[in-house]
Amino acid sequence: MDLTLFDLDRRAAQGVGGYTGLAAPPSLSPDGRYLFSGNWRGEPGRVRDLQTGTETLLLPPTPHMTGEFSADGRWLAAATGEEVRVYAVGRFDVPAYTRRRPYPQDVTGPVAFGAKGRLLACTESRSVVVILTAATGEEVARLTAPDHLAPTHLAFSRDGSVLAGLTRGRSMIVWHLDRIRARLARMGLDWQEARAAR
Repeated sequence: MDLTLFDLDRRAAQGVGGYTGLAAPPSLSPDGRYLFSGNWRGEPGRVRDLQTGTETLLLPPTPHMTGEFSADGRWLAAATGEEVRVYAVGRFDVPAYTRRRPYPQDVTGPVAFGAKGRLLACTESRSVVVILTAATGEEVARLTAPDHLAPTHLAFSRDGSVLAGLTRGRSMIVWHLDRIRARLARMGLDWQEARAAR
């Protein structure tokens, strides 16, 4: 299967071949240099350098992998059912850090960066979402989905005040982080790291 990349400025299209078993939409780094592709049923996840045509990261085969580049172009988060690995972009040989899931799953959960690339949201279990400082992996918040719903996609709003999750049943979970933090602030429990990083 080929992927097609569109250059909207030049109004040109580029085909990138050799992809099979994609489990989720690929992720393109903000500068357009690196293309991450996840997998399904054991195909390897890959990061391709579009300038040279070489694959700069060949991840070990896993049943399912998803990933996303941060909007500031500094990080790539690659998630499997067992862990989330965060790589510094351009240095894909060793993860900057790895966060293991305490309850491994056959199918991985989603990952999402905040609009400034400083926060990372990922699932800890089927219905628990954690928010991390992207650069260090330090946990700054833990959110539980209502009714044991399991988010399959996550996304921050542009201003970082809202985190939304979509479930397999097409239910939408919306966490108003600004309201949550306002309540915590009244108790002296605001997320200090999140305030600086959002």
